Amino acid sequence: MGFLSPKGVNYEVAALMSMKNRMRDEYHVLDGWDINSVDPCTWYMVGCSSEGFVISLEMASMGLSGTLSPSIG
Repeated sequence: MGFLSPKGVNYEVAALMSMKNRMRDEYHVLDGWDINSVDPCTWYMVGCSSEGFVISLEMASMGLSGTLSPSIG
């Protein structure tokens, strides 16, 4: 279930939300991404390992534009 901090913050959710906030999403394909979620593996376009870590984003041909957040590494 991702990387949780001692305060219960999921760092994967935080990084993905930072990325979402920098993207232009004219077709609202990222609307299901929720800052309050503890499991981004249930989000549309997010691929995860069997251990529950985010390993891929399937964003081709989704009409997204913008710059990637430096917080995603």
